[in-house]
Amino acid sequence: MKNIVYIPIIAVLLLTASCQREGRVTGVRLDRNEITLNVGENFSLTATVIPADANDQTVYWTSSDPDKVSVSNDGRITGISATAAGNPVDIRVSTMEGEFDDRCKVTVLPPVITITGQPTAITEVKAGAITGALSVSASVTSGVMLKYQWYGNSTNSSSGGVPVSGATSADFILPATLSVGIYYYFCEVSATGGAASLRSNVATVYVNENKLSFDDLKPGTFTATGILFQTGQSSWTGNLNRFTDDKAGRYYTISNWANSRETLSLDFVDGTLKLNEGTIVGIEGGYTLYFRASYIVGDKWYPAPNYTVSFNKFTQTLDFSGTYDSHPVYVGLIGKNPSGDEKIFYESQVRDAKLVLPARADL
Repeated sequence: MKNIVYIPIIAVLLLTASCQREGRVTGVRLDRNEITLNVGENFSLTATVIPADANDQTVYWTSSDPDKVSVSNDGRITGISATAAGNPVDIRVSTMEGEFDDRCKVTVLPPVITITGQPTAITEVKAGAITGALSVSASVTSGVMLKYQWYGNSTNSSSGGVPVSGATSADFILPATLSVGIYYYFCEVSATGGAASLRSNVATVYVNENKLSFDDLKPGTFTATGILFQTGQSSWTGNLNRFTDDKAGRYYTISNWANSRETLSLDFVDGTLKLNEGTIVGIEGGYTLYFRASYIVGDKWYPAPNYTVSFNKFTQTLDFSGTYDSHPVYVGLIGKNPSGDEKIFYESQVRDAKLVLPARADL
């Protein structure tokens, strides 16, 4: 009889326990337990309550460092700032019933800045007539804002330097008040989100006198480079001489122009250097020879009158490069016969010629 009494009691207890377990939450799982994001990037995590037919499907989300990774009420995470190496942020999902949880470790990569365009290495301007700007261009891997800060320095270096007040864009307008001298500038590019900042190359700005002094050019042997019309890039050496004449005034002569035997003349006129096109330098085959600045349209050569030559006293460089009517200017020998016919001596025609004189210790 006792055995008949106990069997129904055990059956009732088992039935009661089974009924209590139905519909209760026993856990929660995320679809991802590790993920890597860029700053500004989003990803939606999916949480599954266990069992699927649990009565209370409510979950809530938390971040161990919301300043680096944020999470919304529906599991959407956003990379805010780069995480330290080996220290990801925990995104936790928890059930309302039973406080079961699961976690996803989120690593946020820092934005990477790339400078895609460097400022012009050398800029030459004249005091009292300063125009132009230095520019830098950059890109970044994440959707963050780039920031710019230009610096001035006393040496040709991107280390140290002093921030230029208000110079916080990609373009830096050269100060119109710069006095004669040498100036060095560079730009620091930064971004939010833990990006490592980068500094551009150094841009050198030479501020020369608005008008040259006749003594700025010292006689001596120069080294020259230029692009010959016939053969392309070339280099040569020659000599610069300086003269003062009662009739001709003050002028310079340049021997061995593009390895030719003739001598070119530069007139010093009111603080500027002008190519002297009136000086006859020789006679050959019935043609009177002289130097001229010319430009080409198609296969025809035309004069570029009153051509001026710039000089940077800090680098002691005579610069013959320039354009006329948007065409590159060549400097070289021209021949003219009594009938007015012209002959172009192609082997002496040079564009973008630069003549570098010996450095001066007094600068």
